[in-house]
Amino acid sequence: MPPIIPNGQFMDTSGSQMKPINPIPGPQMNSIRKPMQSSQINSANAPPVASLQMNPINTPITNFQMANLQMNQINHMPLVPLPNRKHHQMVQRRQEIVKLLKNVVFTGSPKATKINVPFTININDPIFRFLDCCESFKNPPPQPSDNKKYDILLKLKQEASILNELHRGIVEPRHILDVRGAEERKLGNYPLFKCSMCPSNSKEVKVYRKIVKHIMAVHGLDIESQRLSSYIEVDPKSVVNYIHFAFIPEIRPLEIRPKITK
Repeated sequence: MPPIIPNGQFMDTSGSQMKPINPIPGPQMNSIRKPMQSSQINSANAPPVASLQMNPINTPITNFQMANLQMNQINHMPLVPLPNRKHHQMVQRRQEIVKLLKNVVFTGSPKATKINVPFTININDPIFRFLDCCESFKNPPPQPSDNKKYDILLKLKQEASILNELHRGIVEPRHILDVRGAEERKLGNYPLFKCSMCPSNSKEVKVYRKIVKHIMAVHGLDIESQRLSSYIEVDPKSVVNYIHFAFIPEIRPLEIRPKITK
């Protein structure tokens, strides 16, 4: 390598005279050697990286497969971190309670399940009306040992029964099986509504707006009718799949999730 003289120039020593080659000013050389500041290394300056995830194969799937996929996503939905850590922990505990409630709920026909539960709770029970009003749900206790984990449901059932007695003659809050109650709990976009005028063997669960269109098109009922809800019913088996969204607003889809303050 040619020698460098103090002014930062390379010198050609191959001949009889020393001649400068490729002159580089001193300050420019310093800027080349200057290390990159940490503030210059961030994700904003980084080039976009292509996703390594492969696109799914466009193969047709059945309605049964789609329903199973949707239920699996709901049951394994990760909790979205909330601004307040304590509130986040309470919401996580409520999710655990609702999961237990889904295990014991009885909708009128036996469930094909391998889970052994100590008791069952009928879907018509007041707990499915007052769950989010119960003190033990609003401020849930820590999770106990496995052999006592279902005890919280008995306490909630008792609290809901007391609230039910205190609210005799009062409409609000509505039961989850009530059409307006399901709507008020933001379940209108989920397939759990049926037409009460169709034969029982042909009743198909749909989202609320599609049931309304069905009633208008097939049965000729005006959408402005005040009795519209009396021609729609909530399917008990279907609504159980969405109890999380009904009683825990924080885990609903972002567009209908309430704002959480710090």
